[in-house]
Amino acid sequence: MINISAGFTVPVDAETLAVPLTGVLTFNDLLGRALAGMGERAFFLYSPFAERGQEQDGGNCQLFIYGLLKFSSLLTASASHFLFQDVSKLVAELPWSAARAVTDIGAIADVAVQGRGRPRAKKVMK
Repeated sequence: MINISAGFTVPVDAETLAVPLTGVLTFNDLLGRALAGMGERAFFLYSPFAERGQEQDGGNCQLFIYGLLKFSSLLTASASHFLFQDVSKLVAELPWSAARAVTDIGAIADVAVQGRGRPRAKKVMK
């Protein structure tokens, strides 16, 4: 989770992992390197049950954090293990249709606001 807020607190029961940072790394560099390394599809498209090696179909939170760390040379073995814990039991309990519905609603809202497909050239009336 990326949260830029002065009032953010980590829940007591949350599992966290500190990633050592040496030197200066701007937020812009972190995101820019991930975008360049992951490509636009994996960076921007969300697929709740994506796995490593299937990034062409989009990514999920795990793959996004993985890309942030990997392409800024911050990925360690312990960070990779932490990110890719076995969540099969948790995933089995989730309603697939609900997870897909949430992402579909987001896509519908985007089309409603932005329009479908590529922007078309506006015709100029003379």
